[in-house]
Amino acid sequence: MKLLYIGAGFVGACSGAVMADSGHDALVYDIDSTRIKMLGSGDRDTIQACLSEDGLGEMIVRNAERIKFTDNYKDVIGFLDDVEAVFLCLPTPEKPGAEGESNLTYYYAATNQLGENLARRQDGKQGNYVSVINKSTVPIKLINETEELLRGHGVKNFGVVSNPEFLVEGKAIEGTVRPDRIVVGASKEEDFAAMRRIYQRFYSAPNVKYIEVN
Repeated sequence: MKLLYIGAGFVGACSGAVMADSGHDALVYDIDSTRIKMLGSGDRDTIQACLSEDGLGEMIVRNAERIKFTDNYKDVIGFLDDVEAVFLCLPTPEKPGAEGESNLTYYYAATNQLGENLARRQDGKQGNYVSVINKSTVPIKLINETEELLRGHGVKNFGVVSNPEFLVEGKAIEGTVRPDRIVVGASKEEDFAAMRRIYQRFYSAPNVKYIEVN
């Protein structure tokens, strides 16, 4: 499958690397040019120095033909014509002095930009179904809000999925390769089917709980 990751932090970079290792084609986008340059360097030690995630450098180098990193949104736009799933892996830090309340600035900015360009895919024909998958830590209301936001931009033929991560920073490769559970929340069978294809290596694994909920 063709997978797009918006956000190249430890969640996006590690998830993208493991999905490339699973045989998918992944494009990982981030506005941090220095990070993108290091992750796309092709040098294991440089990649390791970027995020300090055990095994990330080796996995990216081994799967270099199936994972690309970019800070140029034109690459994203070109990828959208054939993309099958978009993972939102954006920072949502806690607001200073507001206990438990997330700063959603990056999330809204990235989702609005995505919506504008998803609506233009295939010269506006939007023939390819796209699952927009939320891996960011956000309030539960953001699932419905994300769908409304994308529709407001004229996006069609899509679904919104919740796929929370349970990763520990520094051990995200291990946690992604050997998860104890994968949780998928969706309302359309097309999205459940897409997620089963994405996580095929885990879907039937006896030691992984694959949980589907609405």
